[in-house]
Amino acid sequence: MVRSFSFVVALTLLIAACTSSDHGSRTTDDGSRRVIFIGLDAADWQLLDDYIAAGAMPNLAQLVREGASGVLETIRPPLSPLIWTSMMTGVSPLDHGILDFVQFDPKTGAKEPITSSMRRAPAIWNMASSAGRRVAS
Repeated sequence: MVRSFSFVVALTLLIAACTSSDHGSRTTDDGSRRVIFIGLDAADWQLLDDYIAAGAMPNLAQLVREGASGVLETIRPPLSPLIWTSMMTGVSPLDHGILDFVQFDPKTGAKEPITSSMRRAPAIWNMASSAGRRVAS
């Protein structure tokens, strides 16, 4: 089966982690399930399917086999900072304010990297922390 190009395999793997059977799952002391978020930026399912079929990516094969996978749509332009920040905040680039990798300093005109402190919306790990959940990055 040919799958379309997807910039966000990470969401598929998150869904796989959340929907997989209890086989091998780990729980916390309070009985809740742990979720590991794995992201593969600019991943191409046609290429990944070939690697899985060749046995070169057995761990990814297991995640797909025991979880869920599917074709994902992306936003345009398909630029990583926009996509990842939209995915992690649940809001559009215009709402979260991350529109590129760099910005120009208004005083010096020099290029500077855009950082998470410039994001205008909380990311999922911020929301989880606010709700008393333990997160790691």
